[in-house]
Amino acid sequence: VTYDIRAGTFGAITKNLLTGEEGIGTYDKVIWAAGVNANPYIPTNLAEIFNGHNIPFKGKVLHSSEVSNLTEGVKGKRVLLIGGESSAEDLALTSIKLGAEKVYISHRREEAAVAAPNAWPFAKVELLTGTVPQRVDRNNCVAFQNVDPMTLQPQNDTNLGANEVRVCDIDTVIFCTGYKEDLSMLHPSVNGLPEGNGNGEITIYGGPPYKMPTEWKMKKNSLTDCLKGQDVEPAIVLSNLWKKSPYLYRYSVSINNPSMLFMVPNAVSLNQLLWADALAWQNLAFITGTAPIPSRSEMVKWLNYQTELDMGIAAERYELDSNYKQLILNTWDDEEECMELMELELSTYHYRNLADAMAVGNYPVDIGTFQELNEKGKALVTFEMYDRADVPRFPWPSLQTFRDLDGESLSKIRSIFTGTKAAPFKKAWMFIDDLDNVRSHCSAFPSTSGIRAEGGDTYGATFNSCTSSLTKPRQIGEDPDIL
Repeated sequence: VTYDIRAGTFGAITKNLLTGEEGIGTYDKVIWAAGVNANPYIPTNLAEIFNGHNIPFKGKVLHSSEVSNLTEGVKGKRVLLIGGESSAEDLALTSIKLGAEKVYISHRREEAAVAAPNAWPFAKVELLTGTVPQRVDRNNCVAFQNVDPMTLQPQNDTNLGANEVRVCDIDTVIFCTGYKEDLSMLHPSVNGLPEGNGNGEITIYGGPPYKMPTEWKMKKNSLTDCLKGQDVEPAIVLSNLWKKSPYLYRYSVSINNPSMLFMVPNAVSLNQLLWADALAWQNLAFITGTAPIPSRSEMVKWLNYQTELDMGIAAERYELDSNYKQLILNTWDDEEECMELMELELSTYHYRNLADAMAVGNYPVDIGTFQELNEKGKALVTFEMYDRADVPRFPWPSLQTFRDLDGESLSKIRSIFTGTKAAPFKKAWMFIDDLDNVRSHCSAFPSTSGIRAEGGDTYGATFNSCTSSLTKPRQIGEDPDIL
C-alpha cells in the first residue's frame, strides 16, 4: 500500500491467492485491521543463550506460537517457560495437564500474571521471579540472573557465581515473550510525510518525547492512602510512553496522515473483542465523516491530554514514570490490598475510555460516559475483577485453577444484557479433555478415589450420568480409555 501525498490517495496492489492474479486499486482511506501480533518475538540476547554461541542447549526450544502439538515436548518432561504473562500461565497449566514432570517459569516482573495464582495444580510449578536466563553450562543447566526491579534489566552482580540460581535437566524451553507487529505491507509513504522528511519505517509505537507540565499535580487516587499521601515529581522522560500506547489519535488515526487508520484494540484493554468492535464503529464514523477528524495540532493536544489522564491512574503511572514506581516500591506496606485497589481503578479507567470511544462511534450499546459508567459499564468492571479470582471449589485444593470459578466469584460473571450467570465446569478443568466436548451436556464429577498424583493425593474416576459409562482412572496427561 502506497500513498500519493499530492493526490491524497492510496494505491494498493492485491493478489488473488487462488488464481495468482494481481490487481491495483485506488482508495481514499485505508484501515489497518491485520493486528499487531504478527511475528513471534524472542529477545536476541536470550535466543543466543539457547542457540549456543558458546554452549548450545541440549533440548527443544520453542516459541509459544509453536505449541500446536505440545504433548511431545512436555509429557514426562521438565519444562522452562520464559516470560510471565498470560501465555506463560496458560502453557504452565496445559503442560501440567499433558503430564509435565515439572514446570519452571522465569519472569522479571513481580506483578506478572503468573504471580497471581495462590497455588498450582499438584505443586508442579516453580516461579523464578525477578530473573532472566544468563547462560547454559556444560552440564546443560540453565543459570539465571536477577533483574533490577526498577529497570527490569539484569543486575551487575560482581559475585554472580555465588548468587545465581541454576536449574538442571531441562528438556524443553518455551519462550512466552510475545509478538511484534508486521506492517511491511505498508510503504513508508503512508506516513504522509514529504519524501526525505523522516519518512522511514512504519511504526505506530513511536512518538516524540513528552514532558509533563510543571504545574501538573497528581490528584487523589487508589494509592494515595497506601503511599501515605506522598508524591514525587514526574520523571523527565516518561519511559514506555509510546511503547505502551500507540501514537494515534483516539487509538486509531495517524497523526501525520489522518486518511490512514489503525485497529489496535490490545493497546487499551485486555477486553480486546469489545474494544475491537467499538473501534470498528469509531473508525466507520471517522471515514464517513460522522465524527470529524480534527487538525494535527488538535490531535496532538488530545494525545497529550490523554497522557496526563493516564498519569493520574496509579497503575498507568507506575508503568510510565520511574520516579513514581520507585516511590511505590519504597513505601507501601500492604501490597495485596494496594494491588487490588490499583486493579479496580485501572479496570474502571479502561471502561471509561471504552465508553468514550463508543460515544464517538455511536455504538449501539451504552455503558455510560467517560465521566461515569452506568450499570452495564460497572458490570463489565466487576466481570473483569472477578474472572481471575482464586476461590477454592473442590475438596482438593491442589486441583484449583483460575478456570474453576464457582460460588460468589462466578455469580459476578454474567451477561450485561440478560444477567445470565456463567456456568461452572462440571468437573475440574484438569480432568477436562477433548472427549468432553461430545458429552458436555452430561453431569460428570470426579469421585473420591482412583487417580493418585504427586504427594499422595488421590483423585477420582469420572462417572458420566448420561451414559452410565466410566472413564478408566488415569494419570493427568494420559489419554482416557472409555470402557
